[in-house]
Amino acid sequence: MTDQQHQTTARTAASPCSSGAEVENPSLRDMSSITPEAIAPSAVHIIELPWRKPPLSMNDRAASRGAVFAKASKTRNICDGMVYLARKHRLPTNQPYCRVQLHYLPADNRRRDTDNLVATLKPICDGLAQGYGLVKDDIPQLMGKPEPIIHTHRKGQQPRMWLEISIYPRSNYPY
Repeated sequence: MTDQQHQTTARTAASPCSSGAEVENPSLRDMSSITPEAIAPSAVHIIELPWRKPPLSMNDRAASRGAVFAKASKTRNICDGMVYLARKHRLPTNQPYCRVQLHYLPADNRRRDTDNLVATLKPICDGLAQGYGLVKDDIPQLMGKPEPIIHTHRKGQQPRMWLEISIYPRSNYPY
Protein backbone atom coordinates (compact mmCIF):
# COMPACT_ATOMS: atom_id res chain seq x y z
CA MET A 1 0.00 0.00 0.00
CA THR A 2 1.42 3.41 -0.94
CA ASP A 3 1.64 6.29 1.50
CA GLN A 4 -1.14 8.15 -0.31
CA GLN A 5 -3.47 5.12 -0.17
CA HIS A 6 -2.69 4.62 3.54
CA GLN A 7 -3.38 8.32 4.23
CA THR A 8 -6.72 8.15 2.37
CA THR A 9 -7.72 5.01 4.29
CA ALA A 10 -6.86 6.67 7.61
CA ARG A 11 -8.83 9.81 6.77
CA THR A 12 -12.04 8.06 5.75
CA ALA A 13 -14.25 5.43 7.28
CA ALA A 14 -17.46 3.73 6.27
CA SER A 15 -20.35 4.88 8.41
CA PRO A 16 -22.25 2.01 10.03
CA CYS A 17 -25.48 3.89 9.26
CA SER A 18 -24.79 4.46 5.58
CA SER A 19 -24.64 2.24 2.56
CA GLY A 20 -20.85 2.13 2.54
CA ALA A 21 -20.25 5.75 1.52
CA GLU A 22 -17.01 7.09 2.88
CA VAL A 23 -16.98 10.10 5.20
CA GLU A 24 -14.11 12.18 6.52
CA ASN A 25 -12.93 11.27 10.00
CA PRO A 26 -13.31 14.56 11.94
CA SER A 27 -10.60 13.62 14.45
CA LEU A 28 -8.03 13.73 11.64
CA ARG A 29 -8.83 17.20 10.32
CA ASP A 30 -6.02 19.65 9.72
CA MET A 31 -5.27 21.11 13.15
CA SER A 32 -2.53 23.48 11.93
CA SER A 33 -4.81 26.52 12.42
CA ILE A 34 -5.04 25.90 16.18
CA THR A 35 -2.40 27.95 17.94
CA PRO A 36 -1.76 28.44 21.68
CA GLU A 37 -3.34 31.91 21.38
CA ALA A 38 -6.55 30.37 20.02
CA ILE A 39 -6.73 27.83 22.83
CA ALA A 40 -5.86 30.11 25.77
CA PRO A 41 -8.64 32.35 27.10
CA SER A 42 -7.98 36.08 27.09
CA ALA A 43 -9.93 36.48 30.37
CA VAL A 44 -11.53 34.25 33.02
CA HIS A 45 -14.36 35.47 35.25
CA ILE A 46 -15.54 33.65 38.38
CA ILE A 47 -19.11 34.48 39.40
CA GLU A 48 -20.61 33.24 42.66
CA LEU A 49 -24.22 32.21 42.15
CA PRO A 50 -26.90 32.95 44.77
CA TRP A 51 -28.00 29.32 45.18
CA ARG A 52 -26.73 26.69 47.59
CA LYS A 53 -28.30 23.95 45.47
CA PRO A 54 -29.52 23.87 41.86
CA PRO A 55 -32.89 25.62 41.53
CA LEU A 56 -33.87 23.39 38.58
CA SER A 57 -33.29 19.70 37.90
CA MET A 58 -33.88 17.47 34.89
CA ASN A 59 -35.82 15.26 37.31
CA ASP A 60 -38.37 18.00 38.06
CA ARG A 61 -41.78 16.88 36.90
CA ALA A 62 -44.28 19.34 35.52
CA ALA A 63 -47.18 17.10 36.51
CA SER A 64 -49.69 19.88 36.92
CA ARG A 65 -50.46 23.18 35.31
CA GLY A 66 -49.25 24.98 38.44
CA ALA A 67 -45.93 23.12 38.32
CA VAL A 68 -45.43 24.21 34.71
CA PHE A 69 -45.95 27.85 35.67
CA ALA A 70 -43.67 27.50 38.71
CA LYS A 71 -40.87 26.06 36.55
CA ALA A 72 -41.32 28.83 33.97
CA SER A 73 -41.11 31.41 36.76
CA LYS A 74 -37.89 29.86 38.15
CA THR A 75 -36.39 29.79 34.64
CA ARG A 76 -37.22 33.48 34.09
CA ASN A 77 -35.75 34.38 37.52
CA ILE A 78 -32.51 32.53 36.68
CA CYS A 79 -32.21 34.36 33.33
CA ASP A 80 -32.90 37.75 34.91
CA GLY A 81 -30.52 36.99 37.77
CA MET A 82 -27.71 36.20 35.33
CA VAL A 83 -28.23 39.50 33.52
CA TYR A 84 -27.93 41.28 36.89
CA LEU A 85 -24.78 39.33 37.87
CA ALA A 86 -23.17 39.91 34.45
CA ARG A 87 -23.72 43.66 34.81
CA LYS A 88 -22.49 43.62 38.42
CA HIS A 89 -19.27 41.85 37.36
CA ARG A 90 -18.94 44.07 34.27
CA LEU A 91 -18.56 41.19 31.85
CA PRO A 92 -17.70 42.21 28.29
CA THR A 93 -20.30 42.02 25.52
CA ASN A 94 -20.26 40.89 21.87
CA GLN A 95 -17.42 38.42 22.39
CA PRO A 96 -16.41 35.98 19.61
CA TYR A 97 -16.47 32.89 21.87
CA CYS A 98 -16.83 31.98 25.53
CA ARG A 99 -16.97 28.84 27.66
CA VAL A 100 -19.38 28.69 30.60
CA GLN A 101 -18.50 26.05 33.22
CA LEU A 102 -20.96 25.45 36.08
CA HIS A 103 -19.49 24.28 39.41
CA TYR A 104 -21.46 22.83 42.33
CA LEU A 105 -20.18 22.08 45.82
CA PRO A 106 -23.02 20.14 47.52
CA ALA A 107 -23.75 19.97 51.24
CA ASP A 108 -22.86 16.26 51.35
CA ASN A 109 -21.31 13.54 49.19
CA ARG A 110 -24.42 11.69 48.09
CA ARG A 111 -24.30 10.39 44.54
CA ARG A 112 -25.43 13.03 42.07
CA ASP A 113 -25.85 13.06 38.33
CA THR A 114 -24.22 15.98 36.49
CA ASP A 115 -26.95 15.81 33.83
CA ASN A 116 -29.44 17.22 36.33
CA LEU A 117 -27.43 20.44 36.58
CA VAL A 118 -27.99 21.12 32.87
CA ALA A 119 -31.54 22.25 33.68
CA THR A 120 -30.00 25.11 35.69
CA LEU A 121 -27.16 25.76 33.22
CA LYS A 122 -29.51 26.31 30.25
CA PRO A 123 -31.28 29.43 31.58
CA ILE A 124 -27.93 30.73 32.88
CA CYS A 125 -26.50 30.58 29.34
CA ASP A 126 -29.70 32.04 27.87
CA GLY A 127 -29.45 34.98 30.27
CA LEU A 128 -25.77 35.56 29.43
CA ALA A 129 -26.34 35.41 25.67
CA GLN A 130 -29.82 36.76 24.90
CA GLY A 131 -30.37 38.83 28.04
CA TYR A 132 -26.92 40.35 28.54
CA GLY A 133 -25.18 39.99 25.17
CA LEU A 134 -21.96 38.23 26.23
CA VAL A 135 -22.10 36.48 22.84
CA LYS A 136 -24.65 36.87 20.04
CA ASP A 137 -26.32 33.53 20.80
CA ASP A 138 -25.68 30.48 22.97
CA ILE A 139 -25.08 28.16 20.01
CA PRO A 140 -22.02 25.85 20.18
CA GLN A 141 -20.07 27.95 17.65
CA LEU A 142 -20.19 30.94 20.06
CA MET A 143 -20.56 29.42 23.54
CA GLY A 144 -19.04 26.25 24.94
CA LYS A 145 -21.02 24.56 27.71
CA PRO A 146 -18.98 21.66 29.10
CA GLU A 147 -20.56 19.20 31.51
CA PRO A 148 -21.04 20.75 34.97
CA ILE A 149 -18.56 19.80 37.70
CA ILE A 150 -19.73 18.45 41.05
CA HIS A 151 -17.01 18.94 43.64
CA THR A 152 -16.36 16.64 46.60
CA HIS A 153 -17.67 18.07 49.86
CA ARG A 154 -15.23 18.28 52.77
CA LYS A 155 -16.22 18.82 56.36
CA GLY A 156 -16.72 22.49 57.18
CA GLN A 157 -17.33 23.62 53.59
CA GLN A 158 -20.50 25.53 52.83
CA PRO A 159 -22.50 24.39 49.80
CA ARG A 160 -22.29 26.79 46.87
CA MET A 161 -22.54 27.17 43.13
CA TRP A 162 -20.37 29.29 40.84
CA LEU A 163 -19.58 29.90 37.18
CA GLU A 164 -16.23 30.00 35.48
CA ILE A 165 -16.61 32.06 32.31
CA SER A 166 -13.64 31.97 29.94
CA ILE A 167 -13.51 34.52 27.13
CA TYR A 168 -11.59 33.58 23.96
CA PRO A 169 -10.30 35.88 21.21
CA ARG A 170 -11.82 33.61 18.56
CA SER A 171 -13.99 30.54 18.34
CA ASN A 172 -12.56 27.24 19.57
CA TYR A 173 -15.47 25.32 18.06
CA PRO A 174 -13.80 22.35 16.32
CA TYR A 175 -16.55 21.29 13.90
